[in-house]
Amino acid sequence: MQKYAQAKYQSPLLLILEEEGALREKFDVSLVTQAPLLVFTLTPKKIQGQQNEAMAVSSIELGFSDNKLQSLSFVDALKQKTQVNFTEVVIDQVIDDKRFTFDIPVDADVLYE
Repeated sequence: MQKYAQAKYQSPLLLILEEEGALREKFDVSLVTQAPLLVFTLTPKKIQGQQNEAMAVSSIELGFSDNKLQSLSFVDALKQKTQVNFTEVVIDQVIDDKRFTFDIPVDADVLYE
């Protein structure tokens, strides 16, 4: 079993929830392109001369336009590239708590941190 704090680095989609400072601890960040589309490349930092064991990806690209995330792509350990494009992004929209009701199935495993 591993803690969420470690496991989240294995899912590039979860990285969009991280603060910049936390990302810079685990990744080297570089700006690839300028406006109108800002593209940043995140490369896992080396730890004691080896690839960061917490990472299941070799690189991640985040694309922003108008201060909104437009795209996320990553290359995994098997050199497969995944591209996710975000459209109709709405920021700071109020969402009713009732949309997030979840009943845990009896046969489900629940992990707590």
